[in-house]
Amino acid sequence: MPDPQQHQEAQAEAEIEARTEAFYDHEDDVYRSFWDSSGSLHWGYFADLSQTDPEAFLEASQRWTDLLLDRSGIGPGSHVLDIGCGNGTTAAYLARRTGCRVTGIDISGVRVGHARARTHALPNVDFRKASAALLPFADGTFTHVWSQATLYHVPDRERALDEIHRVLAEGGTLVLDDLVTPSPSVTDTGRRVVYDRLMFEPGPSHQEYERALRDKGFAVLDGADLTPHLRKSYELLAERARSASPAHSAAYRQVTSAIDAQDVGWSAFVAGKVTDRLEWVYEASGDLTLREKYDAWSATYEEDLPGSYQDCPRTAASRLADLLGDRNARVLDVGAGTGLCGTALADHGFRDVTAVDLSDGMLRQAARKQVYRELVRHDIARPFPWAKGTFDAAVASGVFTFGHARAPALVNIADQLREGGILTVTFRDDYLDSEPEIERTISGLPLRLRSRTPITVFDDTPMSVLTFEKCAEAVA
Repeated sequence: MPDPQQHQEAQAEAEIEARTEAFYDHEDDVYRSFWDSSGSLHWGYFADLSQTDPEAFLEASQRWTDLLLDRSGIGPGSHVLDIGCGNGTTAAYLARRTGCRVTGIDISGVRVGHARARTHALPNVDFRKASAALLPFADGTFTHVWSQATLYHVPDRERALDEIHRVLAEGGTLVLDDLVTPSPSVTDTGRRVVYDRLMFEPGPSHQEYERALRDKGFAVLDGADLTPHLRKSYELLAERARSASPAHSAAYRQVTSAIDAQDVGWSAFVAGKVTDRLEWVYEASGDLTLREKYDAWSATYEEDLPGSYQDCPRTAASRLADLLGDRNARVLDVGAGTGLCGTALADHGFRDVTAVDLSDGMLRQAARKQVYRELVRHDIARPFPWAKGTFDAAVASGVFTFGHARAPALVNIADQLREGGILTVTFRDDYLDSEPEIERTISGLPLRLRSRTPITVFDDTPMSVLTFEKCAEAVA
């Protein structure tokens, strides 16, 4: 039998969406009179937050759309789902600007009708009336999902995020902005002029929203708190509405006070649908750099990796410790990531360890472990920022693998070691087989192999932990 409580919740959600639909059906002409005559209905990003000219709002609104588009990766081959398409203004813009195909949905039948009329001459745009919580599309239909100022209206935002994840193709991109609730409690004014007026409940903070996206399986590539721009938007909208709709003007002035009280904020996110994070970072092609991928993965990196992988940094630290008796030695952790190897080194008693990594996000996670004397963001393809011979030892765990460091980086690492210094490096065996330049580079360096330890990670992937001693001259 159906669960009565679930039925009651579903009925309540349907009633909220029906009221929201009626609201926008009725208010569309009013909003056009002062917000944007083209029917666009979202906030703006201001080049100058001290701007006082009400006409600057329209420019800021377009600027924000352009900034999102630049970050989205949408192109001629993209199929975009525009959730909360409204009157079709943005959908038409995306289609004309990039040549992509756009499918727009909205719960307002009036606005969907306007969108169809606006774009009747565009063959690559279509619209339908639908809810974000029940998307009428097959799994993996879209390369991109675009949503501006919409999801706060969906009573079950969690389900909407599930639906978005479902209809996105693997590797697809979600681009959204939404209202958030910075404070755990809202003032009476905030409740009245924001939540009751717009018919939704207080929701997640910026940080909680980001966690929710990760929990749904998204890799968060970018996130921004845009609350100062939301405040400026309502400040200027209050002026724009002064003559056309005094009631809206008065409400918007109170909204700015609610924003100041942290009753409401505005956040934006760009996120990718990435099921296999490991294959994602191994893949060298695509629009994202390796640093951007690791920044996005950093928060869940350790929980996503199989436990067997942690044998790699632990074994590397152990092999280095076997040959380096001085626990006060200065050690360079290359590609430190979230600090797994640094933690293992600390367990062996090393206290003077410097972390180097390409990703700020990974280094922030590593810093929390409090095992490093210094943390430095650096691309190891370039010479290090220290004098040659600065370190007594170096370790590079998980660095030399597909889509990551190449052979010349070994030269830069070896240069950092003093004579007699210890270098421990891990390699996937299949990567060594596919990159003969690695062995050629090693043979040309003043390094003497001291040990080679085989390990297996990911259940069936053989790796080798190689430990070298730096000599005065290269060994043939």
